[in-house]
Parts: sequence; structure tokens; C-alpha cells
Amino acid sequence: MLIGVTAAGRTADGQLRRAPVLPRCALPTGWAAPAAAGTRPVPPFAVTIVQGGLSFGIGSTLVHRVMVVASGAPSLSGSCARAALHVGAFLGPLLTGAATGTAHDYRHAAWVSAALAAVAAAVTVTSRTRAVDADAPEAR
Repeated sequence: MLIGVTAAGRTADGQLRRAPVLPRCALPTGWAAPAAAGTRPVPPFAVTIVQGGLSFGIGSTLVHRVMVVASGAPSLSGSCARAALHVGAFLGPLLTGAATGTAHDYRHAAWVSAALAAVAAAVTVTSRTRAVDADAPEAR
């Protein structure tokens, strides 16, 4: 947590539009590594450190971004941003637990995590593309 939040704070300051894109695109790959390893164990400690750092760094940056964009309603923006993170913190383990319980294989949890991270990366890229298109002057 400390590493991810510190790195995000140092690199994202002044770059709120670009900052979460690269780490969020790296998350699906990181979650897929233990699943793709098959029977060969991936050191869980290393995966936990990297994925935890990326996740907490992204979360902190996104909460800050929401609060900057909705600065006219600081209480509401902070509450909604934190609530969204808590919903994700609830749904992620719920879905991965269901996948693991159904298949009786821990690797399914990693695949669910990779899929959820891929959806988040796709949403980021799509929303970023739309924001750039909305900011571009119309060609006449």
C-alpha cells in the first residue's frame, strides 16, 4: 500500500488524466500471471506486492481525480468515490470466491481478477478517448 500510494502521489501530481492509464493496463497481466503459470507456482509474495501497489496507487489517484473534477461538491464527490472503491472491494472477492468455490481451483480467482482489471482498463481507455474527442475542436 505504502509503495503504491507513494508512487502514485509522486507521479500523478499534475498528470491526473494520464496517470492511471499505464498501471491500470498492467493490472490484468499481473493477475493473469498466477493463473497462466498452471501448476508452476508463481511466488505469491511478489504478485501481492506488485498488484497491491498498483491497485492502491490507482485507487488513490482515481479518488483524487474525482475530487478535482467535482470540486464544487467536495463532500459528495469524496463520498461517491470512496463508495465506488468499497463496492469494488466487496464485489471482487465475492466473484473470485464464487469462481474458486465452483471450480475448486485457485487459478479461477486470478482469471476473474484479470477479467475485472481488463474491464477497468477498457473503460479507462474508452473514457479517455471520449474526453480527448470532446476537447478537440470540430473541423469545419
